[in-house]
Amino acid sequence: MKKSLSLLIETSSGRKEAMPAEPFEVISDKEVLKRAKKIKNTSEREAYLLKFVEKEPSVYLESCIHLIELIKIKNPIYAYDLAFFLSRKFSTSPITYWLIAEIANANKAWDIAISALEIAVWLSYGRYEYCLSRSEKLFNNTLKKRLKEKINNSKNPIWRDKVLDKFRTLIILFYALEKKDFFNYCLHLLEKYPKEFENYGRVYELFTKIEDPKIFEDFAIYVSENKVLPQELKAQYLGMIYYQLSDYNKSKDFLNELIKINTNNLNAKFYLSLIKLISHEFKDFLDSFEGFTVNINSSKEGINNLFRSSTPTFLGVFLIWSAINETNLDINTPDNEKEISLEITKLIKKMLEADKNKTEHLLSRFKELNYHSLLPNLSLFLSELLIKKKQFEKAKEMLKNSSHNEANRIYAWIYRIEGNEELAEEYLTKYRKELNTNEEPGIIYQMASIKKPDFIPNNEEKILKLLSNVYEQTHNLKKEFALEYGTNQNTCFESNCQECCKKTFPYVSYTEYLFLKKWLDKQPEEFKNRVLKNSLNIVKDYTKKYGREPAFLSSDVQTSTKDYPTDYTFDCPFLGEEGCLAYEVQPFICRVYGHSSPDKVQFKGCNYFQTQYELASGLTNIRKLIDISSFKNIVKEMDEKLIATSVIAPLPVWFAEHHLIATVKAKYHFLANNFKPLYNLMTKLYIKLLYKKKLL
Repeated sequence: MKKSLSLLIETSSGRKEAMPAEPFEVISDKEVLKRAKKIKNTSEREAYLLKFVEKEPSVYLESCIHLIELIKIKNPIYAYDLAFFLSRKFSTSPITYWLIAEIANANKAWDIAISALEIAVWLSYGRYEYCLSRSEKLFNNTLKKRLKEKINNSKNPIWRDKVLDKFRTLIILFYALEKKDFFNYCLHLLEKYPKEFENYGRVYELFTKIEDPKIFEDFAIYVSENKVLPQELKAQYLGMIYYQLSDYNKSKDFLNELIKINTNNLNAKFYLSLIKLISHEFKDFLDSFEGFTVNINSSKEGINNLFRSSTPTFLGVFLIWSAINETNLDINTPDNEKEISLEITKLIKKMLEADKNKTEHLLSRFKELNYHSLLPNLSLFLSELLIKKKQFEKAKEMLKNSSHNEANRIYAWIYRIEGNEELAEEYLTKYRKELNTNEEPGIIYQMASIKKPDFIPNNEEKILKLLSNVYEQTHNLKKEFALEYGTNQNTCFESNCQECCKKTFPYVSYTEYLFLKKWLDKQPEEFKNRVLKNSLNIVKDYTKKYGREPAFLSSDVQTSTKDYPTDYTFDCPFLGEEGCLAYEVQPFICRVYGHSSPDKVQFKGCNYFQTQYELASGLTNIRKLIDISSFKNIVKEMDEKLIATSVIAPLPVWFAEHHLIATVKAKYHFLANNFKPLYNLMTKLYIKLLYKKKLL
């Protein structure tokens, strides 16, 4: 086993042992609520609900709602915190904001209720459009109550910091949604609250983090056609948008128009200076930016005060201005040096695109002026930029300016790309040895979606080819993450861990099953018989234990503890002594385990993968994950094209019977819930027919 991996296994094992899991009964939300309502004593009912809600609040949504109803007066802050957590988990749902408003209304904290309902009105969109009428009604009723009631507890100590900010919701959506969906929610916010002009700046700021020209192109169209935005703001945002698109002529046109409207507009002057910098018009840049520096006290204390009071963006430009001016700054390393270093790197990226040679001269000036000591993270960010531009030797040269442990991780990244696994392993081991594994990194997950095919045909062969392409796309994303984060793609094999292959999952769709079956049909008879035997034994054990056959489920079901209780475990029928025997054709969930999120918030992975992701980088707390729902949407449509419904079941349920029988049971699975006798009769008749036609 690689040393770099064994270090992580020691870390993840230590964490696991330090926090032993308490015994916990896992039952469905519906069952918890049903049992709770039978408890007459209110305190006992609350205690029973808390036992489940405190463990997994997002799994027990209906139970959470009932608990909030019980405690919203006597324990409003716990109720609020619970509803607030749910609003992050169910990021696009207005219903969680109704809950927050209900708690605030019950405690006459009207401002909090109104802020929550404003967000609910905004989020009553797309799949939640049916909520709009109720959201607006609740909002209007709360406004009337605030005007009518003399008491408003919003300023009380327990409530005054609870007013919800739409920007906080925007940030949650930014990390949770695909780019296109996030863009649509942003525009919907601007349309719902057209006079809240500050939202344009917030949206613009988040769009700059996406780094997708199409987003800004569409935003430019929206702003230019906007009938509400004042002309001064319209010119300002169009100037800034075209700056991001690197269309500097158009940007200058709008910024100069802005200067005509308001000669004192600092945004216009600042971005015009940036354009001169990026265009390497250094003399003009020095002259234009000097206007921002005339009131700066040039003493050491004055410069340190400037660094304490200014934004990282401004300070990044100021440091470049000082470097071009060959000004030695006698200052201490600022507290926000990481943010400043990142802003400088963004500007250097644009400058490299305009003129690589002149930019490299500026980078050498940074070294002469000792910027890498002043800003310890600067050489790290710049080296990552050079890697992405495939300038590996220059990235290595840049890393010589750093004594930071992160440099070891970045060296490992470079050597992995170059195919030098020995050196990559050496540097990755160094990095992980020096890590402080006791700190909680506060990771935020950012979704990478599987791209949906433009068209899904009514043809089995073509659909399976498309699925193969989706799997290839998944492999490429995993490879990209592994290169950047230093994760071991084959952790399961290298650590000889098969824990995940001995559980109730994976739930597999019909299309995935078919893909796997086509491969199995080409394998030796002995292997095929082994898979069949293993699957049959698992299904027989299930039937004996629960007195019913295992079910095929709608793909809309996330998990079903009713159909597949947590004590129903088995070794995957494709599991061998050395691991997975169907690795090349394994289902999607097996491919992305350790690289994905099931709900755009949580991590889907074992302790080993969790630790790898947490400790992957100290430069950012953002980690890219594959959005499982993006795959589910694709395969759902494939299923519907193949068998007119979308269905899932654990692997052995698919392989325990003849393909034709499994297909018909899956196709008519919905009858099993409400028409069980009919479902049983139909499948028996079908099997009899297959025997009669000698197809079995």
